[in-house]
Amino acid sequence: MIVLVGATQAIPACEDGCKEDGGSQYCASTCYGDETNTLYTITTKFGTTTPKCTVGTVADVTCPDLSTDFTFDNCQAQCTADESCSAFIQDKDIAGDRCTFLNECKSMSDAGVLIPCEDCVSTRTCSSCPSFEYKSGSTMVHWLCEMNGDAYSVDNKPAEGTVCKPTAECAASEDGTPKPSSITCVTVEAGQDGKWVDTVDNTDVSPELIADIACECNDLRIPEATDTNVFCNEEHQVTDGNYIITTVDQCEMVCDGQVFIPITCSFAEDKSSASWHIKFDGEDVNLGADTTCLACSLDNCQEDNPTEDPLIDNY
Repeated sequence: MIVLVGATQAIPACEDGCKEDGGSQYCASTCYGDETNTLYTITTKFGTTTPKCTVGTVADVTCPDLSTDFTFDNCQAQCTADESCSAFIQDKDIAGDRCTFLNECKSMSDAGVLIPCEDCVSTRTCSSCPSFEYKSGSTMVHWLCEMNGDAYSVDNKPAEGTVCKPTAECAASEDGTPKPSSITCVTVEAGQDGKWVDTVDNTDVSPELIADIACECNDLRIPEATDTNVFCNEEHQVTDGNYIITTVDQCEMVCDGQVFIPITCSFAEDKSSASWHIKFDGEDVNLGADTTCLACSLDNCQEDNPTEDPLIDNY
C-alpha cells in the first residue's frame, strides 16, 4: 500500500474522479506496469474459460486462490482483497481475457513502455477529499476546482491532485486568517480519504478555511428618523437609535415613504474586497469600504458622528 503525507504522488491522474467500491476508492487512470512491480497476472487458459495465475517478480507474492468463481468482471474486487495491490490493467492476450495486478500505477515513461496500449482499461486506487458545503450570500467566497463536475456535490468528491482556488481574495476566518490562494487534495493513504493542503507550502488547511466564507462589509448604521424606514430580509429592531445592518442582510431604505434604496454588501469589481452598494437613480453606487453610516437626510449621520459623510445627499 502506498502511503504519502503532505505530497501528491507522481502517477497518472484520475480521469473521472474517485469512486468508492468495496471499502476502497478507485479511479480510471492510464496505468502501466513493468517487471519490477507486477504482482501477478490472471489470464484465461488457452481454449478454455478457466483462469490461471502467473506470479510476477515482486518478492514474497503468491497467486490468489482461483478455485472460487473468479471472473474478469471482478478484477477490482481481487485488487481490493490484496493489500499489496494498488492498480490493475485489463486487456486481452492470444488466450483471451487478462488482468495484471500491480503494486504501483506507473506512467508510460516510468514503466519504460515504448508503445501506448490502445486496448487496455486500467484502474488504480486513489484518494478523494470531502466535497464542499455550499453556502449562499452576495459576497460568499466559493471554491473553483480544476475537475470535471461540481466540487460541491456529495456524489462527485474531488480526487487527489485536484487544485481549487477561491473565487475572491478577501475571505478570512474569524481570527483574521485569510483563505489560502490555492488548495490541493493529497493522498494520506491510497484508497482512503485524502485531505486538503495549502498548495504553496503543503500545510494542512483548517476546516473553517475550507468552508465557504463571506467577504465582510463593515456594519452599516442607519440612524432612526421620521423620514427613514428600513426593511430587510430579516426583521431589524432599532438599537440605541440606529438600525445596524450586517454583511448577510438584504435591505431597502425608504426615504420620505417614496424613495426606495436597495442596500447590499457586494464585491469590488476585482473581488479584492467588499463594500456597501446602493441602487440610486437606477445606478449601482459603491459607498466605499470605509462607509459605516447611511441616512436619508443630510444631517442624520453627522449628528451621531460628525466625521462621517452624509451619503445620500451626495447623489
